[in-house]
Amino acid sequence: MNVKDKGATGDGATDDTAAIQAAIDEAGGTSGTVLVPKGTYMIDAESRLSLKSDMTLKLFKDATLKAIPNNSEKYSILVISGVSNVTVAGGTLEGDRNVHKVESGEWYPYR
Repeated sequence: MNVKDKGATGDGATDDTAAIQAAIDEAGGTSGTVLVPKGTYMIDAESRLSLKSDMTLKLFKDATLKAIPNNSEKYSILVISGVSNVTVAGGTLEGDRNVHKVESGEWYPYR
């Protein structure tokens, strides 16, 4: 299942969270593979992507899942919890460190 078939754009501007989650939901439990082709896919790191059991998330070499800038103290791009037989391979996962919206606390001095 290619995430672009679910409407993901990978243009570095569009929120692709729902489209990628739809592909994950379809592949979960089937031993299926979710393919993320070249591009930058913006992810709402507060709602995050939740992987399912018995699936593979395969990011191509030039594919990035990037957190949409937020002001949360704790966030993540992927959740892999309470599941089994999950593989995540390739690509890049990128947070929002340099553009985090909080101007105080532990993130602030590192921007």
